[in-house]
Amino acid sequence: MFDKELITKIQSLDSHAAKAREFDKLIVKYTNRIQQLTISYLKDKQDAEEAAQDTFIKAYKYLDNFRNDSKFYTWLHRIAINTCNRMLENRARQRVDTVDTVDEVAAAATPESTLVEEELSAILTDTIENLPPKYKDVFTLRCVDELSYADIAQQLNIPVGTVRSRLSRAKTMLNTAIS
Repeated sequence: MFDKELITKIQSLDSHAAKAREFDKLIVKYTNRIQQLTISYLKDKQDAEEAAQDTFIKAYKYLDNFRNDSKFYTWLHRIAINTCNRMLENRARQRVDTVDTVDEVAAAATPESTLVEEELSAILTDTIENLPPKYKDVFTLRCVDELSYADIAQQLNIPVGTVRSRLSRAKTMLNTAIS
């Protein structure tokens, strides 16, 4: 049975149990591909498994919104990428919090230096959070996850030159905010 026919069938079912049984067929079909995607994106097996599981949960939850005008895997892939991006943002936020804590302890020499560090950290964190998504994704993948330009280009499906220009633009935005 093709994906479109199976999805149409699932969407027409009234029973939650019947929908879940049919949706399991899609899970079986796409689990390996989604797990490979999340592992390549997150570089951590445990996080990748969690992201894959969250992807299927979200897909099941919102399957009635799927219009069947594109391939199911394309839709599922986008959910997986969005899930991974959220996890990467959470990682970055946790690292910034950890760095802030270490910096506060180390820079506790004077009240003035502590205040300056806190202000700079707040500005930097806020600026990173408010970067446009296309710059934030590249910045996070490069500076937090330390991926190569080629890996970033592959994951975001953009040319390496675009990765370089977006990273440069993100750094310029951050420098402007700090200045």
